[in-house]
Amino acid sequence: MPPPAPVEPPTLSPLALTPVSGTRPVASEVMATSGAVGLTLISGQVAVATLDRVSTRAGTSLSPVPVGAVGDESLGTVRGLARRGTTSLVLTSTGVFLERQGRLLRSPLSDGLQLGSAKGLDVVGAGATEAWWLRTDTGLQRATASGVDLVSLDDPRGGGSVKAVVGRDATTALVVRGERLYLIDVAEPKVTALARGVGVISASARLDDGTVLFATDAGLLRVSPTNEVALLTLGELPAVRDVWADGEQALVTSNGALSSLVADTLTTLGDVASPQASGLVRDASGALFVLDGASLKRLAAPAETPVTFADVRPFFTAHCTSCHTSGANYAPVFNLTNLAVARTWAQRSLARVKNVDMPMPPASSGLLRPAQYQVLERWVAQGLLP
Repeated sequence: MPPPAPVEPPTLSPLALTPVSGTRPVASEVMATSGAVGLTLISGQVAVATLDRVSTRAGTSLSPVPVGAVGDESLGTVRGLARRGTTSLVLTSTGVFLERQGRLLRSPLSDGLQLGSAKGLDVVGAGATEAWWLRTDTGLQRATASGVDLVSLDDPRGGGSVKAVVGRDATTALVVRGERLYLIDVAEPKVTALARGVGVISASARLDDGTVLFATDAGLLRVSPTNEVALLTLGELPAVRDVWADGEQALVTSNGALSSLVADTLTTLGDVASPQASGLVRDASGALFVLDGASLKRLAAPAETPVTFADVRPFFTAHCTSCHTSGANYAPVFNLTNLAVARTWAQRSLARVKNVDMPMPPASSGLLRPAQYQVLERWVAQGLLP
C-alpha cells in the first residue's frame, strides 16, 4: 500500500454524552468462568472461549464445541473471535474455524494465512462477497474466496503495531495502527489517515448502518459510514472497556455500567464490575451476558417481551410465503401463516436463513441481516408461543 497523503489528520476533541440513568440492577452470576478470554455466539447461543476451546452455555454449565468432522481434533491456541451473523469464526494458532452443524471445522483458506503473526480477525459481507480481515503486528491479511492477500501499512509519520481492523467491505477497511486511524482501499490502492490520538483499543463493533465503533481508553471512537470521526466520552471516566453491535444500537461497558447507545442517546441498563474486552453478547432470546472478571453474568435488560405467532407471522409473509404458497423456484408448498405448519418448519426455517452457503430466501433476493430474522430466532428460543 502507498503511504497516506501528506496531510496531518486532526487530533480528536471529545464529545461528552450524559447517560440517562434509571434503576441500575446488579447483574446475576450464571457461573464461574476461570480462564475465559472472551464471549461470542455459536448458533445464537452464548459461547465462552478459553485459550484452547470454545464452549456453549447450557444453563449453568458449559459444553465444549467439538472440533473437526469427527470431533477429536485440536483447536490450537485461541487468538481471536469474529461475529458472523448469529455464529462466529474462531482464529487460532492452527487456522480459522467455522461453525457447521454444531462443530468447529477448519477452513481450507487457513492454509494461505500467516498464522504465526495473526493477532485478530474481522468478517464482513456474506456468501461470495465475504472477506476476512486479519491483523498482524505491522500489517494485514485479507482472505476472500479467491485467496489470501498481504497488505502492508506504512506511514513515516506514525508507527507502532496494528491494534484493530474492521472491514467496510471486501476491499476497504478501517485500521488502527499506533495512535492513528486509517482508511485503506486495496482496490485503488490508497491509504487515508483519518485521525490521530485515538488511544488504546480494547474492542470494536460494526452497526447495521455501517457505523464502526472502537472501545478505547480515551472514550468511544465512532466512525460514520462516510468516515467522519468523533470521540465520545460517556461519563466521569474516559475508558470504554467493551462494545457490542446490536442491530443499530451499541451496547457499551464504561464507568462500571452497561449502557445502550443509539445515535447520541446513552441509556444505562445495569451495573458491571470489571468486564474484559470481547466479553459482551446478546443471545438469540434477547438476554444480555457479560464476562465480568472471572464470572459470566446475566444483566438486566429492557423487558424481554414474549414473541408470539402474531409477531412472527409478518416475517413469514414478507420473506417466505411468495414461494412456499406457489411452488416458485421449486419450493415445497406449505402455509407458514398457519400456526401448526409454522411450528413444524420453524427450526428448519431458522437454520436456512442463517446458512450463508445455502440461504433462504435465495441469495439472489439478498441475504437477510440478523436484525431482520431476530423475531423468528426469539420465537424459536422462547418455545414457539401461539
